[in-house]
Order: sequence, then structure tokens, then C-alpha cells
Amino acid sequence: MSWKQFIHSRPLRWGLTALFSAIFLYVAFRTLDWQTFGDALRTFRRGWLIPVVTLFLFSIYLRALLWQRIVRPMGHASIWTIYRASILSIFANLLLPLNIGVLLRAYLVDREINVGIARLLGTEMMERVYSMVGFLLVSIVAVSIIQLPPDLVAFRRQIFRILGVSILLAGLFIGLLLLLRRGSAGLSRWIERLLDRFAARYSRSVATGLDNFIHGLRITRNRRDLLLILCYSVLVRVVLAYHAIAIGRGFDVDIPLLTMFFVEVLVTFAAVIGDQLLGLIGSYQAAMSYALAFFGIPREIGLGLALIATASVFVPCLLLGFVFFFQEGLTWQEVRSLGQEEIAEEGV
Repeated sequence: MSWKQFIHSRPLRWGLTALFSAIFLYVAFRTLDWQTFGDALRTFRRGWLIPVVTLFLFSIYLRALLWQRIVRPMGHASIWTIYRASILSIFANLLLPLNIGVLLRAYLVDREINVGIARLLGTEMMERVYSMVGFLLVSIVAVSIIQLPPDLVAFRRQIFRILGVSILLAGLFIGLLLLLRRGSAGLSRWIERLLDRFAARYSRSVATGLDNFIHGLRITRNRRDLLLILCYSVLVRVVLAYHAIAIGRGFDVDIPLLTMFFVEVLVTFAAVIGDQLLGLIGSYQAAMSYALAFFGIPREIGLGLALIATASVFVPCLLLGFVFFFQEGLTWQEVRSLGQEEIAEEGV
């Protein structure tokens, strides 16, 4: 393996992910009062786990409804199929050292509607776009009207700047999607010139991915469906906020909805950066504990909340994932094969 292949290889990325996750976990735990942290975990009322898990599973259901509406112009996929595929997507990402959950979800839905995995991958990207728009809408409202402590008033301006940049990038991206959807000849020529600068194998990979994405841009122009898609994306953020609020109630801590929205803005930006660059484990826990501390919630409770939130995602997805895995008649080799082409392209 050449040094260039090593730089782009998965082993290096896994190693860096583990390293940065360890750093963020150290940041999260280093100043804790361990006695207080242990006492906080022991006082958590486990009866609250029922609504906590229910709210998380309901958020997955809403995301399934969102994607069903986007896929609808291509073919009718049952909500149960999409829901199981969504759980199995998380399940696969938890157990396999390959980020193939998106591929697996498209693969499972395609077995029902048979429109091609390539097009479904494009619709999954559109789902992310609408989820991003829903997050930005909720964030703008929350940051605008929440009453912050005096020492955080200046911080509000920094958050607005970050949201402003995010909105600008989102607008540019959506504009690009509209041009791609309309088949802009000028944009196509620009993309072709850009791809010519890549090495042949990377050029083919990017061109294939772009073609898959364009084929997936088949969203209905029906205003009612577009409004429903946007409503689902906002409802997902509301349900996830109540998911965290319910965990707080287990610690006998009342977190107002607007406060949780504001915290979710900070945590989401940290989690996105962590998930893409550093590894979600560690960055999420550190961000949640420090963000809640801004509002007077002890870091020991904030970290406990983050750990229980993580467990309320991992445990149900593992248990339900095993059940759905065998119901779908899947094999580990079948799932692994979805990522073999990607690994081959990276020279591993």
C-alpha cells in the first residue's frame, strides 16, 4: 500500500476516530466529581426509561414517514418496511466497521419497490436536506426567543453567526440541487471539467455518486406533500428535545423546551463535527454536559443525561436490529458485501 492509499485508508480513519473520541471522553470526565456522578446515576428513576425509549423509537417513525413521502413518486414503500430498514441501518453501523447503514436501508427498501438503490440513495440525501432545514428552523426560533443568563447574551450572537453560515451553505446546496434537478447544461459542463481534474478511479466514483444523486431528485411538486415533509422534519427535532427532557425528569431536573432546543443547537453542531471527523462517541457527551452547565445543571447530571441518551439509542437498536435482521432473512455476508466496493475503491 502506498502512502497516499494509507492516508485515505479506513484503518487510519478508524485510528484517528478512536484517538479523538478518547480525547473528548477525557475532556468530558476529567473535572467530574466522581462521587456526585455516581450518586446522580443511582438516583435516576428507571421508570423514565419507558417514555425515553418510546420517544426515540417515535422519532425514527417520524423519519420513516418523512422518507416515505420523498420516495413516494418512485413507488409505494410501506411505513413498516422503511421503519425496519431505518432500525437496521443504525444496527449495521453499530456492529460493523463500515458505515454502510445508508446502503443497507436503500437496499432493503429497494427489495419492495424495485426502483434501484442508486435512486434511493439520492432520496436519502434529500431526506438529510429536509432534516437540516427542520433543524435550522427550530434553531432560529429557539435562539431568537429564549431568555439566556446575562453571561450568555453575547454568546447568542456567536450562535446566530454559526446559524447564518449554516443557512448560507444550506441555501447554496439547495440551489445546486434545483439546478441539478432541472438539468442545467452549464452546471453539467462545469462538473465534467471538475471531474477531469481527478484521478480516473476517483473521477468514476464521484461521477457515479453524482449520477445516483440526480436520479434520486424526484420529489413531488405537490405542495401538501412538501409541507408534510417539512412538518415531519420539525417534529423530529421536537420529539428528540422531549426525549432529552424525559431523561432530565428521571434525574428530577426540569429542562424547559426552549432551553433544550438551544442546547440541541450546540450539541448538534458538535455531534455533526464529531460524527464526520472525530467520532460521535465523546464529542456528543462532552458537548451535552458543558451545554447544560450553561443553564445551571451540574455537569455530573449533564453527562449522566448524555450517557443515558446514548444507551437509549444503542440498546433498542441492537435488540430490535437482531429481530428485524432475521425477519428480513439477511446474512452478515450479504450486509458486508454492500461495502466491499467502497473498500476496494479506497485501496484497502
